[in-house]
Amino acid sequence: MLNLSALKSATRESRIFGGAYQRTREFYLRLQALDKSRSRFRKIIEGYWAGRQDLDHLVTDDRPLLDVLRRDGVARIDGFCDAETTERLASEIQADLDALRVSGRTELEFSYHDDIDGRYQVAIVPERHPGLFDLLHNNDRLDRLASAYLGSRERPLSHVVELKNKPFHIDRFAFEHCDRWFPEFKAYLYLDDVSEFNAPMRFYAGSHRPGEWRMDFDWFHWRYRLPKLGIDLARDLAKEQGFREVYMTGRKGDLLIADTTGIHASSLLREGRRLQTISIWASGGVFRYRYA
Repeated sequence: MLNLSALKSATRESRIFGGAYQRTREFYLRLQALDKSRSRFRKIIEGYWAGRQDLDHLVTDDRPLLDVLRRDGVARIDGFCDAETTERLASEIQADLDALRVSGRTELEFSYHDDIDGRYQVAIVPERHPGLFDLLHNNDRLDRLASAYLGSRERPLSHVVELKNKPFHIDRFAFEHCDRWFPEFKAYLYLDDVSEFNAPMRFYAGSHRPGEWRMDFDWFHWRYRLPKLGIDLARDLAKEQGFREVYMTGRKGDLLIADTTGIHASSLLREGRRLQTISIWASGGVFRYRYA
């Protein structure tokens, strides 16, 4: 005689254990796929570094600057522009910044504003900002430095001017992060004095260099999206790996250069404003984000 109760029990157990087996199998298949993905990424990274050219001959007087950039991931060129030139260049962008603050719009293809955190960005274009564009886009010194650092002949990909003008507002870049999983060269021209009160960049010197600690982080960035580190993890890494957290202050007309593969974040604007340009050079024209 058929025992319906036993049959139901056996069917239920089969479903339960069959489902568990299926979930376990799917889990291991996903792990296997992730391992293959990580192996593929490692080969991409190894291929990138193997394909870099030695272009140190492009820089002569700036060789010490290049050495500092390679060591720390960040360096500063004091007095890149004199005060009078800096004032003139800053005036070129003022009308667009004013329009962005008032209406939230400009005639430019790219602009960004966040009235909550008080951060505004406007693209630098030759038609409206000829002096600023020419200085940044047709600068042989910066092209040579960027190319020597990146290991390939490169030209700038984009330029923006950025204004931060709301003290004690935390913007979305106040959290430690790395812009890319491969080296890039960024230049920041200070159009204002930047003291510790004017939201200078915080940079973890040495964190741009390749290493096993970065592999999982960079793989996640390559496969999914840019992860945020947070200050606690960043400072734990700094202690473990020997990085130095530095505040990149400077005078009006100074130029900061950095490989923002390294860990960095903005700091809090405590008074006044911060006005700067941001220009990007990237290896092989690989460009994930259109603007800074």
